[in-house]
Amino acid sequence: MTLPYMDPAWYASDGPLQTRIDTHRRYSRLQEPWADWLLSLVTIDPRAAVLDAGCGAGAILLPAARLAPLGRVVGIDQSHPMLDRCRADARDARLRVHLARGDVQRLPFANACFDLVMMNHMLYHVPDIPAALAEAWRTLRPGGVVLA
Repeated sequence: MTLPYMDPAWYASDGPLQTRIDTHRRYSRLQEPWADWLLSLVTIDPRAAVLDAGCGAGAILLPAARLAPLGRVVGIDQSHPMLDRCRADARDARLRVHLARGDVQRLPFANACFDLVMMNHMLYHVPDIPAALAEAWRTLRPGGVVLA
């Protein structure tokens, strides 16, 4: 699947996105890992259904999976190489996650099926941000949280 707004060269490898990740790690002023800080903003039940829309290599998805070991933790991303890295890292860490390639503007999930929907470090890739956010809200259960 190729989306009309995505330049295939952007996601042909994980290199360009990894450069952004490495730059953030090198120059960040946070005293704790970014994912730990971000996930400290929400309460994640061990049985929660969690979606990381734009999960990349799993920098936030995998720590979330540790917090919801009895739940359903799902990642969706445009990049095959990033999903491959996420899959390998999840396997190495023995974390159960479900991964799919897809478009955050048209999430392939039922209404009200997630307790937490995360969309971090990815909205700048999306041409129609309101559509992506509407999809996040559509898939969110009542009382759930969108973390973007």
